[in-house]
Formats: sequence, structure tokens, C-alpha cells
Amino acid sequence: MNTIPSHAIKLGEGPLSWSAAERRKGRYGSIMFTEGDSLDGILGPYDLDEARVESLVGQGGSLVVRVVEARESTHVGDVFMEIYPRVPKVGQVVVLGAGKLFMDDESAMWEGCSLSIGVEPPPQKQEGEGSFPFTFGIAPVEGEPDEEGGTFAQFREHSETPPWLDVRGLYDAHEQTVELYFIPEAVA
Repeated sequence: MNTIPSHAIKLGEGPLSWSAAERRKGRYGSIMFTEGDSLDGILGPYDLDEARVESLVGQGGSLVVRVVEARESTHVGDVFMEIYPRVPKVGQVVVLGAGKLFMDDESAMWEGCSLSIGVEPPPQKQEGEGSFPFTFGIAPVEGEPDEEGGTFAQFREHSETPPWLDVRGLYDAHEQTVELYFIPEAVA
């Protein structure tokens, strides 16, 4: 995909990241915007339409980003998967994954900060330490979160379960300022 289709729904814009738990558990299933990088530097502000994300939860489709500002990522990458960040081109479109949209508070534990879904954003960190809203992602149809919220229950360190999102795409978009879109489509 080289362009964003006209029926895509913009969810927000800002520096893209994910919880460290996503990498450690091998799920790579949810993403978030963050003001800070992996080394506590400042990347910039973000704007996420939380109400729009909430209204789309459970719908099938794809998460796609378009890079609007490119920079070197401070992340070391995933040594086990041998995937490392690359600097994308401004305007590059990255398809992160397809499935049912969800919001996830369990995967959002980053430096002791637990997030609530659809209630309010987490307590803001001090300037320079980064801050972020709730995380959200795409659950594959066969692996969506269970009713008890146990989205990590089936994942263990270096899981053989395939990641929910495209790991190469995630590292290409890591810490890049992106426009985030949800493209609704039928999920079989």
C-alpha cells in the first residue's frame, strides 16, 4: 500500500511506540503514542482521538501509519528476531496489521505506569520522561483477547505464537512521528 485510502479513519498523530511488555512477551499486539523516546529524550506532542478509537473497538480492519517526520530510533531492536529500527522516508505508508481493533490496559505497563481504558489517561510523567495515552491495536481473529482481559495469558517469553502486528513495520515506524489510520474492512 503506497497511499491511504479515502475511507480510512484518522485516529491521531504523534511519535509511535509500544510497551516494553509487547517485545518481552513476543506479542507485538498494541501500539501507543509517546512524547519521549527510549532514552528519555523528547520527541514531541501527540494527538489521539480517544473517543473515535473507542467507537471503533471490535470492528475489523487494518492499522496503517504514514510517516510525517522521520528520525533515528533510539530502540536497540529485537535481538531474538534480528529486526532492528530503520529510518523510513517521510510519506512512507506502513501497514501494521489487520484484525479486530481493541484497547488494552494490560500491555500498557511502562515504567510502572498502568493505564485505564476509556476512563482517563494515566498520570502524566515529568517532562522528558515521556507520556502516553492508552494503547490500542489489532487482534487477529483467531487470537483476540479473552473475556477476562487475559490478552497476555497465552504468551510467554519468546513465544512461538506469531506476533499480532508486523514487527518489521513496527520497527520502521518506531519513534517516527506518524499519522495513524484505521481502515475498516470485513474480517472473515
